[in-house]
Order: sequence, then C-alpha cells, then structure tokens
Amino acid sequence: MVITTLSGLGGIVCVDGRQDELIMTAIADGIAKPGWGVTILGTAGATVGEMLNYDVAATDCFVGLCLEKYDTDCDAVATDRKIWEIVIPASGHKYNVAIATIGAGEGNIGTPVYMGAVDGEFIVQTAALEAFTYCALVSKPVVNGDRYAEVVWRA
Repeated sequence: MVITTLSGLGGIVCVDGRQDELIMTAIADGIAKPGWGVTILGTAGATVGEMLNYDVAATDCFVGLCLEKYDTDCDAVATDRKIWEIVIPASGHKYNVAIATIGAGEGNIGTPVYMGAVDGEFIVQTAALEAFTYCALVSKPVVNGDRYAEVVWRA
C-alpha cells in the first residue's frame, strides 16, 4: 500500500511518543505540514519567529520536524499565524517524515535518508548525495510512490 499522507502512518510524527523529546514553538507559515523539516526565521525582512519549510538550497538552518496538532487534521498544513510545535529530533528515536518520491528499490530498511532540497521533504536514496546531509535511516520498508516514511534519526 502506498503511503501518501501522515495519517497513513498513524497520524503522528513522534513514533516512540513525546516523552524525552525536546519541543519548541514557532509561528506557523501556512505552508509546512506535520512531518516536514522546518527552520525558524530570525532575520530582518521576515516575520521573526516564523516557522518555514526547510530548504537546503536556500541554506536554511534545520531546526526540527513540524508536529501534528490535536485540533487540526494531521494531513493539513500548519495554520498560518498560529503557534505550532516543532520537535527537535533525537538520535535513535523514530519519526514519521515527509519524503520526496523515491525510485524503485530504494526504500529498504537501513537506506540512508537525507535532508531534502525543497518543501521540507527528505530524500530516501541508496546513492550518496554529497550536497545533502545524511540524517536518518529508513526503519520500515518504503515503496515507490510513498510520500511519508518511518525513520530512525542518527544525528
């Protein structure tokens, strides 16, 4: 079965539960979704403290993963201008994250997961991606067409 939404993986980002997780808040940008990698803006010309989907190409500083919210559909975008929670991933913990479309045969358990280039999505790929940072390993098989994956954070 192809998993295209967070609800397809149980609707939660922190697979191991939220105990022992570091959580921070930010103002949602109306674009990021739960499971996406995000940054927090701190520069002039932007709304300081606003959460924004992480973009390697824009040299954003990765902060964490956008969390689901109890009063909002887990597959919906984080409501613009609302306070939203972000989990700072911890090594050895499991998370459900958004991924870019993968190629056939690249979603085996143990496949490296890299920080993505756009829209806060991560990249699952067997070939080394030198331009990206390796951050996790696939912990449940991922099939071609999946847009979310369960991973074990490594750093």
